[in-house]
Amino acid sequence: MTWRDDNIITLVPKFKIHEGKKEEYMKVLPKFLEKVKANEQDTCVFYGFVGPTEDDLVICREGYNSADGLLKHLANVDAELKAALENADIIELNVQGPPAELE
Repeated sequence: MTWRDDNIITLVPKFKIHEGKKEEYMKVLPKFLEKVKANEQDTCVFYGFVGPTEDDLVICREGYNSADGLLKHLANVDAELKAALENADIIELNVQGPPAELE
């Protein structure tokens, strides 16, 4: 294995689906993926969802090549995020990356 600098910006939101809203929430997830695949090939390193769990939690694991890539993503999926938040809350949000990118 060759060591290399890790300059990836990660974003990991955890969603808690509102009671009785799982079906509506789950319909939005493919729309996120479609938008990312269509518009973020040059900035997104990885993107995917885990869940829902038995207690209706969903985690999105995202990686970008820069903070600008992350900001581009947020603009790209704004409508989908608003739709998701009609049926779930973000209960935890982690952002990690090189300090120079996050300042």
